[in-house]
Amino acid sequence: MTTPNGIEDPELKNLLRENARLENENNRMIRYIYRSTKWSSVFSVVKWIVIVAATIGLFYYLKPVIDSLATSYQTITGHQMPNFSSFFISK
Repeated sequence: MTTPNGIEDPELKNLLRENARLENENNRMIRYIYRSTKWSSVFSVVKWIVIVAATIGLFYYLKPVIDSLATSYQTITGHQMPNFSSFFISK
């Protein structure tokens, strides 16, 4: 490498090579972090879709059991239960 005054400087060459190596390493790490963040976001959305779908499905399949328990409670205690059927998907 030639300095502005025309003198070869091996230390400057070494510094430029080291700088290029660190730049490439830094770019690889940034790409890895970006890719990891993207996949983390995708899996987070999928996780919440599964949680919401499982909750709705659970309420759908447990509605007869809940209705049966509510009827038993009303029979035993004589207290009227609120109508929860509007909260569930009917069959």
